[in-house]
Amino acid sequence: MATLYAVWNDALIDGDTPSDEEIGHAVLSEWHPEKAKKFRIEELETWLDWMRRHGLVPTGTGPKTSTGRLFA
Repeated sequence: MATLYAVWNDALIDGDTPSDEEIGHAVLSEWHPEKAKKFRIEELETWLDWMRRHGLVPTGTGPKTSTGRLFA
């Protein structure tokens, strides 16, 4: 969930409003290669829904993520 939150928040900081699919694909392709081996896009979308239901929604504030990403 931390990576989902970070990807989502980074997009909001950039002024984007990403879809769940876009957030999930960023997690699977722009972070540690093991993420793509451990998770499926459908699972990540389920966790994003869970995050929303529990109020764990980023606001697009704070510094952008600088570690963990494969592509800056």
